[in-house]
Amino acid sequence: MQDKQKIYLFFIGMALAICSIGGVAGYFINDASGAIYGVTAGLIISGIAAGCLYYLPAFIIVKLYNSREVTKEDSPDFMATIEEFADIVNIPVPRFYLSNKDIPLIFTVGRDCNSASIIFTDKLLDILSSEELTCVLIHEMSHIKLNQIHRQTLVAFVAGILTMFANAALWGALLTGFGQENDPAPRIIKFLAMALVAPPAASLVLLTTPASREYIADATAVGIYKEPEVYIQMLEKMGRHFSETRHEEINPAHGLLNIIDPLSRSNDVEDDFYTLFNTHPGLDERIEAIRTRTNSRSASMKLLEYATVMNEKIVDKYESITRWKKTLLYSTITHMLILFGIIVVYSFYNKDFRAMDSLMITGAYVGMLVITHSMMYLIFKNKLG
Repeated sequence: MQDKQKIYLFFIGMALAICSIGGVAGYFINDASGAIYGVTAGLIISGIAAGCLYYLPAFIIVKLYNSREVTKEDSPDFMATIEEFADIVNIPVPRFYLSNKDIPLIFTVGRDCNSASIIFTDKLLDILSSEELTCVLIHEMSHIKLNQIHRQTLVAFVAGILTMFANAALWGALLTGFGQENDPAPRIIKFLAMALVAPPAASLVLLTTPASREYIADATAVGIYKEPEVYIQMLEKMGRHFSETRHEEINPAHGLLNIIDPLSRSNDVEDDFYTLFNTHPGLDERIEAIRTRTNSRSASMKLLEYATVMNEKIVDKYESITRWKKTLLYSTITHMLILFGIIVVYSFYNKDFRAMDSLMITGAYVGMLVITHSMMYLIFKNKLG
């Protein structure tokens, strides 16, 4: 199924869910006429939400990274080179944005080839040579050529909103007097918020982002640039940077956008959540795949056939499953604390502890928790193969 069809199905499913909720709520408020009003309100809300999700994600992500557009007036030589590359790759010239973040990131967002925007950082320019920068630019243009940017933009935006609640919880704790940023209390609050939002956000990312997308983009880029060793050198250099430097400020849901997985890897408990968002194939596997393809006598090997035979499993299966189980445990504990709070508030509201009501609330809550956690775990196990 094509990406556009999947996106349209997503919007249809979202509209059906919103209309169903509106209809049920309206029915309980005012019977049949209320249900009609509820469905109508649901259609209006889903239409507005679909329009926002279709047109705004790329714009908002560009703004989140404090990026400024690079124009011909700013850098005529750079943009002339970009136009040349775009002509070689056979795509419209994308818009370029420069961010001053101290992280070597480059990624592409947009709806289609005609609205693509490539964001890169000052740090990327610092660590890569001109030849390596050419490789990474052609890699991003390959994503555009392969029509892979709309889905990844939408997924990164939706999942990114979920994970931003953890930082919002941290700042809420700081502003309400729970201490400094590195004090235990605000860090615990952020941890509990991440325990709630990370598993569903990561499940969305894993469910919609195949590892083969990076293999195909690598193969396309190397086929265009025809300097595989320089390309491999670029991957290794960026891989070394992210293995040696911890960038905690990266939104984990945006990791799928970068050419190399930029998320932290350590024994830190908080990094267990970052591990969930790893959609990139292993760096060694990518390099081996490039060398296998370039050394192959069958130079005409089709890209889709090539991607099909590649191993899409996440590296270190045992560690990944262990960390996923730990995060689901953290999530379950946090949900139990919320359930306890709901029962306490309900009892205070009624000025009495109603055992049967509390049992019904607990049964419904735990039942939904078991269903959702089981679904998320199955998604992750399926990703591991």
